[in-house]
Amino acid sequence: MPICSQNLESGIPTPSIHYGIAHLEIRLSNKCTVRNKSYTGELSVSDPFYGERDIVFARKADGYYQFDIPVLFETFAHYEIGNIQGWCNLLPKDTTYISIGANGTAEPKKILNIDEESFLKDIFAFMQLNDLDGKIPYHKSEPNTQQNLLSHSLALNDYALRQIDALALPAGDKELSKVFIQSSILSTLFGYVKSNKEITTERINEIKANGKFFHFLKQFDLNNPMYLYAGGGGLYSDFLNFMVSDNQVLGISPIQDEPISEWIQDVKQKLSDKVGFEDGIFYNELIVAAYCKYLRDHIPLTDNQKTQITDYFHGNSFEQYLLAMNNELLIRIKNSNKAQICQVGCKKDFLRTLIKQHRGKVIYIDFWQTWCGPCKESIKGLELLKKSVLRDKDIVYIYIAGQSSPYEYWKRSINEMAGLHYYLYKGDEEWIKQECNIQSYPTTFIYDKTGHLIKRGFLDEVVIVNTLLK
Repeated sequence: MPICSQNLESGIPTPSIHYGIAHLEIRLSNKCTVRNKSYTGELSVSDPFYGERDIVFARKADGYYQFDIPVLFETFAHYEIGNIQGWCNLLPKDTTYISIGANGTAEPKKILNIDEESFLKDIFAFMQLNDLDGKIPYHKSEPNTQQNLLSHSLALNDYALRQIDALALPAGDKELSKVFIQSSILSTLFGYVKSNKEITTERINEIKANGKFFHFLKQFDLNNPMYLYAGGGGLYSDFLNFMVSDNQVLGISPIQDEPISEWIQDVKQKLSDKVGFEDGIFYNELIVAAYCKYLRDHIPLTDNQKTQITDYFHGNSFEQYLLAMNNELLIRIKNSNKAQICQVGCKKDFLRTLIKQHRGKVIYIDFWQTWCGPCKESIKGLELLKKSVLRDKDIVYIYIAGQSSPYEYWKRSINEMAGLHYYLYKGDEEWIKQECNIQSYPTTFIYDKTGHLIKRGFLDEVVIVNTLLK
C-alpha cells in the first residue's frame, strides 16, 4: 500500500513506497588522488529487508561509475572508493549525481533533505548504545533474566528518547534519530531471545511462560514507516528478519509456498495484541521480509511463491521490488562459475595432498565460515576480481569450511563462489585445523606453481591480488 509522503518540520519525508530503479553516477576528478590502492570499491545501500546491500565494484582508471539500484522508497547509501567516501540519496526513478573534486570531497549534498553534519554527528551518535548503557542501572537483583533484560532495555529506550527530545534539532531529525535508537534496542532484545546459535527448548519455554513478555512491542509504534530508514547497519532489518525466521517463540513459521493471505492472517492472530494493531504497513513489511529471507540465503523464489506475490500485491511496488531482487539473484547465480563440491580424501597430510594435486598452478586456499563477516567481505571482493584483473589466470581457488557453518546454508552460500569447496565434518575438521594451524577465520594460503608457500594469514585485497599475479 502506498504511503503518502508528509513533510516534517526539517523536510524529512515520511517514506513513500514507490518502487523504481535509482540511477547513481559518481565521477572522480582526474586530479583526484585515491591513496588506497585497493582494486575494488563498495556501495552500501540501506535496505530494511536486507540490512545493507553491499555492491562491490571494480575500480576504474577513468573514475566514472554508474549503478542502477532497485529501491522501494527514497533511501540513502554510503560509497567508498579507496580513501574517498561519503553518503548520498537514492530515489526511485531518479538520478543522483556525485562529482568529487581534486581534494577528494564531493560537492555539497544533503541526505534526505537534512544537514549531513547534523545527521552524522547528532543522530548516529545515539546509535552507540554502549555510551548510553552506563546511564541506566542494570537490575542484576532480578531473578528473571528475560525480565531483567527487558526492564533494562525499556529504561534505556526511555532515557534515549528523553535525551533526543532535549537536543536542539528540528522535529523531523528527532523522529528519525528515535527510530534508529528504537531499532537498535529491538535488535538487542531479540538478539537475546534467539541467542547466538540456536533457540533452545529451555529458552523457548522460559519466554513463553511469560505470555506478556512481547507486549512491550506496543511501546515502539511499529506502524511508523520512518523505521524503514533504519534498514542499514543491521538495525530494523535484524528485527524483521527475526520475526519471520522460523520464530518458535511467537509461533511464526517461514512462509514457504503458503498463500500469503493465510500466512499473514496467522501472523496477525499471534501479533496483533502484542503490537497493538491489526492492519498497517508493518504487516506488509513482514511479508516482504519473509520472502527476502530466502533471497538473502541465496534461494531463488519458486514459481508458486512468485504467483502468490502477484496475486496478493496485484502489481504494486512490493511485488515489483521482490521480483526485481529475485531476478538479481538469478543473474548472479547464472553469471557465476559453478562451485564444485569435493570430498576429503585422507585427512592426514591434507594440505600437502591438495598442493600436489594442483602443482603447476597458483593455488589459493581459504579457510572460512558462513558466519564470519570478514570472510564474506573478502570472498565478495575476490569474486569480482576473478572476472576482471584475475580473469583467465592459471589459478586454482579452494575454499574450506566446517561444521560451525550449517551444511544447507553453506551449500547455498557457495553458489556464487567459483572454485573447489570442501566441507569438513567434525573428525576431519579437528585434525585438519590442527595440521594447518588454523587459529582464526579467514586464514588464507597462497602457493606458487612449484608448490612453495608465498603468503599466509588474514590477507587484504591488494596483497592477495599482487601475490596471485606474481
